[in-house]
Amino acid sequence: MEKVIEYSNHQDMLLDIAQKLLSCESFQQATDTLVKVLYSRIKSFDCAFFRFEKSHNQLLCTSYINSSTSEVFKLKPIALGTGVVGRAAEEQKTFIIKDRTECNYWLEHIENAYSELSVPVVHDGKLLGVIDFEDENVGFFTEQHQSVIEDVALLIAPQLNQLLHTERLENQIEQLKYQIKVLKNTESRSRTILNNLPDPVFLLDQSCKILDINHSASLLLGASKSGLIGKRIQEFEQATNGDSTLPFYKNSSLQTPTMVKVSYVPIVGPAKDYELAISRQFDGSFITTARELQTREDTFLELKSSQDFLREVLKTTPDIVYAFDIDREDFILGRERLSRLLGYPENTFTNWRSFLPIVHPDDQHLLKERVLKIVNSAKGEVIFSEARLMHKSGKYRHIQNYAVAFRRNDDGTPSSEIGTIRDVTERRELKAEVKRKEHYYRSLVENAFEGIALYDEAGVLKFATASAHKLLGYLEDEAIGLKGADFIFPEDRDIAKKAWQKLLSKPGNVVRIPEYRILTKSGEPIWIENTLVNLVHDENVNGVVSNFRDISLKKHSEMSLHKLSYFDELTELPNRNSLFKYLEQSLTGDVGSIDQVTLVYFDIYKLHLINSAHGNWVGDKVIQRVANSLEKYNKVFSFIARAGDDEFAGVLHNVDNLKVTKLVEDILFAYSNIVTIDGIDLKVTLRAGIVSYPEDSETAEELLRLAENTVKHLKNSTQNYAFHKKSESVNTKERYQIEKDIIRAIEFNQFKLAYQPILSPYTGKVQYMESLLRWEHPERGYIPPDVIVDIAEETNLIHALTNWVLESAIKQVAEWKTQEYFLKVSINVSPKDLLRDDFLSVLESLLDKYDVSSSHIGIEVTETAAMIDLDKSKSLLEQLTNIGVTCALDDFGTGYSSISLLASLPVAKVKIDKSFITTLGEERPLDGGVDNKVIVQNILRLAKSFKLNSVVEGVETMEQIKLLMKYGCDYVQGYLYSKPLYPEDLVNYLNSHKFNQVID
Repeated sequence: MEKVIEYSNHQDMLLDIAQKLLSCESFQQATDTLVKVLYSRIKSFDCAFFRFEKSHNQLLCTSYINSSTSEVFKLKPIALGTGVVGRAAEEQKTFIIKDRTECNYWLEHIENAYSELSVPVVHDGKLLGVIDFEDENVGFFTEQHQSVIEDVALLIAPQLNQLLHTERLENQIEQLKYQIKVLKNTESRSRTILNNLPDPVFLLDQSCKILDINHSASLLLGASKSGLIGKRIQEFEQATNGDSTLPFYKNSSLQTPTMVKVSYVPIVGPAKDYELAISRQFDGSFITTARELQTREDTFLELKSSQDFLREVLKTTPDIVYAFDIDREDFILGRERLSRLLGYPENTFTNWRSFLPIVHPDDQHLLKERVLKIVNSAKGEVIFSEARLMHKSGKYRHIQNYAVAFRRNDDGTPSSEIGTIRDVTERRELKAEVKRKEHYYRSLVENAFEGIALYDEAGVLKFATASAHKLLGYLEDEAIGLKGADFIFPEDRDIAKKAWQKLLSKPGNVVRIPEYRILTKSGEPIWIENTLVNLVHDENVNGVVSNFRDISLKKHSEMSLHKLSYFDELTELPNRNSLFKYLEQSLTGDVGSIDQVTLVYFDIYKLHLINSAHGNWVGDKVIQRVANSLEKYNKVFSFIARAGDDEFAGVLHNVDNLKVTKLVEDILFAYSNIVTIDGIDLKVTLRAGIVSYPEDSETAEELLRLAENTVKHLKNSTQNYAFHKKSESVNTKERYQIEKDIIRAIEFNQFKLAYQPILSPYTGKVQYMESLLRWEHPERGYIPPDVIVDIAEETNLIHALTNWVLESAIKQVAEWKTQEYFLKVSINVSPKDLLRDDFLSVLESLLDKYDVSSSHIGIEVTETAAMIDLDKSKSLLEQLTNIGVTCALDDFGTGYSSISLLASLPVAKVKIDKSFITTLGEERPLDGGVDNKVIVQNILRLAKSFKLNSVVEGVETMEQIKLLMKYGCDYVQGYLYSKPLYPEDLVNYLNSHKFNQVID
């Protein structure tokens, strides 16, 4: 059905459009209004307005409406010359398409549309946009439609052009506002610097009479500003050789300051040497700045000491960093970013030569000169260059380059360069304004004024400088008449009151208050440094002069530094520094009368394994969990701190050991079961070492050391807390000697290996032996293997010790073969051995050396050791299995991820830790209420499900054997069958027992 055309009186429509456009304040509002009016009149399927964006050469749909919705939305952009809309825009003439099937450049914007009318909107030959209609009916649009819409386009063109012009002006205004904001921020920063200048500054007229000075200058000359104004500076100032400084003033220039060494003779006190900078102003006046020569010398030495560092920093900028191979003429780094900076596809530029086509003709020689400078540059010389390069958009950009020869050939010519590239186009546009302000800011900085106020004897404010009013937040002269006490922060009024009383006690008194707080008009406190001078009896002043400056930034920095120095960022608890300081105060009585100080030192046992298994973020959560649990006892502890990565400490005052024990047990009990952190089940274990003052030590440093050692000694203990014992301190010292003895024992073969049989509980047949380290020290006697291994691991002797054990065990297997005993021996390896790159090669070389087959050797690793680096452990165990070595997982069930380990590690056996067997058969459950029979039975069932042989350690009773056989245990090991035996005793044992012979 043909649609109705409602435009019989298009003069009325033109009037309607004109009236509505007059009320539009933006281009967008105007095009939205236009499409709604046209759509209501023409009644086509849709109506749209496309705005022409010259910078992109595209037509962007700003307004759209159709028959299915009354809301305005946008179509996709159209390139100039593309489709009906693009053709109408490019040729600036109307296009009517009656049937899209006959149009070979039709673009389908709306589904099922068949006819289209596109009319360009042009003003003074400039394309503004296109009015576009589409309809689903063939031949919908006629010459009448064309005539009407062309009239509309002609009508709206001036108004739309004016709105576009207004829009551009508004954008320019916003840009100017932004530039003004930047300039104000720069001025504000400069004023802050100005208010903190410590150097004396003088403002002199053409005859060198003092017009104005800052507070530092007043202090230098020993007189108030009012007493110095009008006097010639030469009354106090002379060249170091005694001559007048007047010739230096006469010969000074506007361009650069004149530097001269002078002596100042104050009204009271000795002369002081300064370096003076004389700056002549345009009106003939002078601004001079004095700096103590010693201060300048110290600054020079400090700068010189960091010269090399600063030189390296200045070679690069935070912009585009590049590296270029001069010999190969190729970019090593930075090519992609440089291409993107100029709007080109990545890798457009391969070398400096490829930039020549886009370099401004007037700057071509600069690029060539740059190359010559690099080639002829001295070592470390930074080469600067600047040129205009054409952006992809067609506009030239000002590009700066700093470069230095990075490597050189044997003949000294550069082979590569590194440098930075910066786009300074916007900076150059503001350069003129910056230069104009630069001299102004320099004068302000060199003539810094602190806040200066004058009070009468009653403390009423009589005068204040503009800078003082600004600092306090008052309008000029608004604060006059207020009492000084009204400005002071309530908690600091005692400080000011005592200073005021001391000041008025004697004429001429000078009182300095290093820091206290005053209130601004808004009530905000600020920190100031204040110097007060009593000039009440000076008839020229008749009051108290107050010189003050804002030190809030300094105080805030000090407070932030204090927090960083004395508090832990992760837990927000006091850190080790705070703990040490508090202990010292407790021991010296600074925190009250204390007879006894108890330090409880907590350690998160094997936190590093949790980090390895689940990531450091989980470890951090554990640390926070422990910190929170300790903070629940902050009413009991006098002080709680994080003392190390996995360590915490609590301080108790005058608490007896019984109450300490109860408190520690309560804290540790909270971690007796599995804890869940972010959905992860973990076994977190805390240990605690307890030391006391004065029983154990009388110094904070020694208390901390003893507490750490007490926790450390719990490593090989079944206890999770202990009070310090004097013997432990002695053992700690002995460890250093034992370390040396281990080296000697390896060298002189003082270690021995004992072998404990592992049997089948069903047949009694010996399957293989486990090798166990033994050391009978010539002076100390028997030293347990866990002590040996512990010290070896701490001192990096473990690899040498493991190599000794491997060779001794393999050599013993070879000797048994000569006696017709073909036995298999398992060897325990340290966690650090799993991380060795040469472990497999060492083992294979020893097997070859003694002609022993790998089937005679087994390797045992603990579950926790395998978790340190699971991927590396898995790789090594796979390699061992591939060469025929049997691998077993020792102490199974004591770690954190047993099931996942069984599923991933290539092991043939699991050894169940003896801690599960100790009370097996007894009528009592394990701690936590779970029957150990159930635990052992489930562990054995788990091993069976993974088709692994099980070995139970520490079997000592027949009751245990009966239960283990009932649960399906494969092998057992323990004193019920045999203690560890030396080789000659083992042979005798085997002669009376059945044993397994290993066939190569």
